[in-house]
Formats: sequence, C-alpha cells, structure tokens
Amino acid sequence: GVVLCHPPTYVNKVLLGARDGRLELWNVRSGKRVHAYASIARGPGIAHVAASGALDVVAVARGTGRIQLLDARRDAVLFELD
Repeated sequence: GVVLCHPPTYVNKVLLGARDGRLELWNVRSGKRVHAYASIARGPGIAHVAASGALDVVAVARGTGRIQLLDARRDAVLFELD
C-alpha cells in the first residue's frame, strides 16, 4: 500500500510513502514526481507519514515501529526513535 500526507505549506504537492520504504514528493497538478528522498533509506515499509507543526518537518513511521523526523526541504533526517 501507499500512505499519503499533504504538508500544509506545500501547494499542489503530497508526500507518498510506500511499502518498499520509498518516500517521494509528487505534484498532484502535473502528476510528476518532484523529489525522491535519499535520506530515508529503503527498508521496512512506511506505515504512516504526518506533517508536524514545524515548517518542512514530517514524521515517518515504519512498520517496525521506528519513527523518523525528516526535514523535507533539505532531505535530512533530524531525529530517529526505535
């Protein structure tokens, strides 16, 4: 399956998380992928993606229980919990 998140300041864009661990930013208007996140290593599937109150920061939850906070603008993992 695929999980979806629309960060509040991202106009016409959504984050898609996949069962194979991929996280991508898509433009829904054009139907094109804008970015594939390299800092989120492939691995256990992404179970949930949620926007945070901080600009450009999203939480990515894995099926294993791992949670990663990601700066979506810089493509950098800020914090991880196992």
